[in-house]
Amino acid sequence: MAPQTRGWTLIGVVFVIFTIIGCGSEKEATTTAQKESDQKSSAKLIEPCELITKTEAEAIMGVALKAGQRSENEVVGQKMCLYEAADENSFLFLNVSLTQNAFIPPEILASGQTAQSIFSTIKEAFPDRETVDGTGDDAFVATPGIHILKGDYYLVIGAGNIDQHRDELKIAGDKVISKLETLLK
Repeated sequence: MAPQTRGWTLIGVVFVIFTIIGCGSEKEATTTAQKESDQKSSAKLIEPCELITKTEAEAIMGVALKAGQRSENEVVGQKMCLYEAADENSFLFLNVSLTQNAFIPPEILASGQTAQSIFSTIKEAFPDRETVDGTGDDAFVATPGIHILKGDYYLVIGAGNIDQHRDELKIAGDKVISKLETLLK
């Protein structure tokens, strides 16, 4: 497994742990599951590769990239799109992780786990985070990149070393939010 994908796998594992910890009572979950299922069916399911194309990712990162590799972790409503450098000797990449209520199973939503709750939990875990104003409803920079909350959508965009790619992360964040807003109209 490539070093950059290990970090995203770790994020997926963290989300699974939060999901397991956050599970509520079965009786309460059944009632809330129906309500959440109704909400889920009306929400729009977005693919992260729709939010930033290979060409856009290349323009932001300044290097040729491979086609986006898609992966997902449904238990936490997470879909990912990874653009790795075309040069096998380069460690540059751009990864977009999108956690969305429309993709979270109803029983998990019923337990109180939502894109917003996951964002809040991750945000609290990074007290030294850098706040980013003007991007989404709330945003910050911390490992592994820029974290953005926009409505029922939690995005994490990674590009390797945060200090070396802080500007690229913010540019990608603004582009992704702009596209998300357009898709939700």
